[in-house]
Formats: sequence, C-alpha cells, structure tokens
Amino acid sequence: MILLSRVLRFFLSHTFRYWEFLGIHITPNHFYSPIPSLKELDYKVFDKRSECVGIDWNVALQVSYLKKVFPKFSYEVEFKGNIGLSLVDAAILHSMIRYYKPQKMIEIGGGESTKISARACLMNKSEGHECEFFSIEPYPPKYLPRNLSGLTKLITQKVQSIDVDFFKDCDILFIDSSHIVKIGSDVNYEILEILPRLKSGCLIHFHDIVLPGEYWEEWIMEKCLFFTEQYLLWAFLLFNSDFEIVWASRYMHINNYLDISNTFSYFLPEKHHIMSFWIRRK
Repeated sequence: MILLSRVLRFFLSHTFRYWEFLGIHITPNHFYSPIPSLKELDYKVFDKRSECVGIDWNVALQVSYLKKVFPKFSYEVEFKGNIGLSLVDAAILHSMIRYYKPQKMIEIGGGESTKISARACLMNKSEGHECEFFSIEPYPPKYLPRNLSGLTKLITQKVQSIDVDFFKDCDILFIDSSHIVKIGSDVNYEILEILPRLKSGCLIHFHDIVLPGEYWEEWIMEKCLFFTEQYLLWAFLLFNSDFEIVWASRYMHINNYLDISNTFSYFLPEKHHIMSFWIRRK
C-alpha cells in the first residue's frame, strides 16, 4: 500500500501540469487536500449550526432594517428571478443602495447584481445623489454591456491586480467573487488586504454566506462546489470590534423567517435560499 501510494504521488506530480493545461486538476484524496472526501463526509455536518462564539449578530439592528428600511424601498421596482441573487437578496441590495445613497460603489463580481445596482444608482441620481459605480469582472457575461446606464466603468481585470488604494474611499463594496480561499485567490485579497483599509462607515456585502450553518448539501454532494469563503469571513469577524453585522440573510431566515415573510410577500421559507451578508466598518 505504501509503495502504491508513492507511485501514485510520483505519477500525479509529473502529470499534474499536463492535465491542468486541459482544464482538469487531478490530486490525491488525502487529509491535506482542501477538497473533502465525499465518501467519508458525515452528512450530519449539513444540519449543524454553530453558536459562532465571538460574533455579535446585532439582531436588533437587523430587525430594524427588516421593518424600517427594506419595506420603504423593496417594492418601488420589480425584481425578476435570476441565476445570481434570490428575489429577497436582490431587493435588499436595491434597498441598501437607495438607503445609503453612496457616492462611490465598487462591485467585485459582475452579473445580474450589476443591473440591479446600476438601476438603484440611477434612481438616486434622479433625486440629486450622484454615484460613481465600478464593476470589477475579469470574465463579464455576454448579457452585461460595458455601456450599461448607471455603470461608470466595467473593469475587466482580476481584483488582485488592482491597487488597494482604489477601494479606500468607497461607500459600498459589493463582493460576489470566486468564494474560494486558496493561494493568490481574490477572496484572500478582499478579506485580508482590502477590508482592513476601508474607511469608517463603508458597507460591505458578501454573497453565498450561509452562517451559522454549513454550505448547502446539494452544492457539495451533487454540484461539487467546495466554497471556503465563509470560513475566512467567520474568522475575520471573531471578536472584531471594528466591523459590525448589518444584515445576515441566512441567520435571519433561521431565527426570524416570519418577519422576513411579512416584509417580502414572495419569500417562501421552505424553498428559498437567501444568502446575502452585509457588514459595516464602524
């Protein structure tokens, strides 16, 4: 068995780059790998919810947004189903932009969210609140035009190549990138380099965050999506008094789903995944 393992490692190390060139990674299945062994994964992990000791969920503030902010803006436009954001998360994005009226907004990860944000920025502009809105997307989808009304500029670069000074004066930073923590990743750059340099009052969004629970079972077992972003974000927020939670969709879904249903009539607690996570630099 030991000899076989050594032969396998030798083979993989010498063929890794060949398969990588073809768009495939072949790596050993062992405890050093960031990819979990699905055959050994205990399904109970998907039902667990952490106490998240060291994190202040700021429930009173979240409830105030749910009852005072979101109802004011979430019905002033129509939100259509899309592959990026749930209807509730789309309405919350719109509401945050309309409520905060940013002068500079930066989005990391363009798509349907870009259209929602651009429209909200235009509505703010019509009320006398101009906004520079930049979307950073190295691989823009075909349906995202470069001349989208309300969008100042579409930047087709990796966020890691953009100097951190570009982000220091933004009022809203919307992050929906690779969701993967690894060497040289965009998530590492965003959380470890950009977030600590943001100004006081900056509002930050992360998508596909399902704390205090685990990532969805079907993502792991069926789609083989091995996201790791929320673990680094979780660690970042532990005992962190410089940032506060403003809104956590999954947490509120678990603990206040009736209030969410009262605010968003189209929310179906048993069917919908809501996953936006908003924090603010104090």
